Amino acid sequence: MEHAARLEKVIVSLIVGAFILAGSPRAIACSDDCTSLLEKAQALLTQEQVPEARDVILTVVRECPQNAQAYNLLGISYDEQSLYKEAEAAYQKAISLNPGWAAFHNNLAVSYYRAGGTANAIEEFRKAIRLDPHNQFAAVNLAKYYVDQREYRQALDYFQIADVATSHDPALLLELAKAYFGAGMEEAALQTISSLNRLGGTDAKLHFSAGLLLAENGQYAAAVKQFETIPASDRDFAVNQNLGLAYSKLGRFAEAQTAYRNALRLEPSNPEPYLGMGQDFSAMYQFDRAVDWLSQAHERSPKREDITCALAEALIQGRQFDRAHDLLSDALKYRPHDPAFLKSLGDLYSHQGQNQLAIKAYQESLSYAPKRFEAHLALAQLYQGLGRVSEAKAELDQVLRIAPDNSEANATLGRIALQAGQIGIALDNLKKALRVDPNNLNANEDLATIQLRQGSSVEAQAVLEKLVGLNPNNPRFHYLLGQALLKSGRKEEAQREFTRSQELVSARAKAIM
Repeated sequence: MEHAARLEKVIVSLIVGAFILAGSPRAIACSDDCTSLLEKAQALLTQEQVPEARDVILTVVRECPQNAQAYNLLGISYDEQSLYKEAEAAYQKAISLNPGWAAFHNNLAVSYYRAGGTANAIEEFRKAIRLDPHNQFAAVNLAKYYVDQREYRQALDYFQIADVATSHDPALLLELAKAYFGAGMEEAALQTISSLNRLGGTDAKLHFSAGLLLAENGQYAAAVKQFETIPASDRDFAVNQNLGLAYSKLGRFAEAQTAYRNALRLEPSNPEPYLGMGQDFSAMYQFDRAVDWLSQAHERSPKREDITCALAEALIQGRQFDRAHDLLSDALKYRPHDPAFLKSLGDLYSHQGQNQLAIKAYQESLSYAPKRFEAHLALAQLYQGLGRVSEAKAELDQVLRIAPDNSEANATLGRIALQAGQIGIALDNLKKALRVDPNNLNANEDLATIQLRQGSSVEAQAVLEKLVGLNPNNPRFHYLLGQALLKSGRKEEAQREFTRSQELVSARAKAIM
């Protein structure tokens, strides 16, 4: 999730094979005294008394030099203190004494992995599975490795070998859910998280991690449920902040504000809640309040690019152009080639009607970051407004190559088609835009415009009432709603909307003066 707060996630670490003393006939070739000492050493390792355990193990090695399990435990003791060369030597000795014992290969692999020898680690994990095709330790470790590499299908193959789907370990199920999401198997991921919830109880870290995973995959309502499972008294800054972010994504701004305020009480110097509050007020088109909150975020972190740009955009939308110019000029002094700052500078020029300066700023932004679609989109919309249709379409093609489902790009294509009288093509593009973002203002406005032209005033009225709810300070939305009401014979209501539209136009004109 963006700006995910700092709480340790519940993750599956690489698993060392169980260092049990039974199983392989050749694992124990020594006296009963050595067996007793190895049991003692194992208990000490479990209690994290590593030096004491090693002393016992070294005694066994001297007394029973052919005992493979003793060298295995010795390797584990070295691993516990990050003595990887010594651990490797011990595991190799265990393997030489009992080359067919899969757990030794798994433990050597873990040691390699922790020491940074990934290729050797993968080979040893695979050896373990060749020796024991159902070895859960090696299979889970390989699965976790492939999850980290984002090779989710391969991870799922190894999770299947380990039969993790039937596991009673919530941390393993969380990793399985991550692999399902990564592989595009959303339903299986959600079912896995459901199983995890039944096992997880009140484990705050587990529910936090599940909430983050769900939010990262766009499942914001489910993420809220995970965060809210944590009792309010146990919610730290990270839980409250991410709960606020999830509510913001759902457009549940009042609940988001409560969560952000709870986060602020815990960490009043952290800029994240101020940023979240400011972005929410921007989304509600309350730009004066957005500027207040974003200014506080900027005071706490004046070098943060995302905060600076969010504040600049709120200032631009609130028509505080001089302040926006000063903010961006200062930002560009210390980062003159920053593509995000240059894009915001283009937005400022565009809103001031300085179109050539805007085009230059957008193009400069793209020269430093050609795959950041935001400047392509802004440039396309500027070209479209200037009637430079072919150039607008070229920029929109760039956007859709980078982000094929971008709602605003499809909405802009819809507007171009509408202006060309291509109603069918316009509707197709507008529907694509609204499937991704049902609240896309431009797409909804153009859809209502088409409905009014086609005589569907009732349908247009519903869309326009939604738009007025989303942005009550837009005079055009009130004017179009007045037209829809007038066509439905509701003259008094229509007049109220026309009057409100004129009031907003007049207020804007005074603000410019």
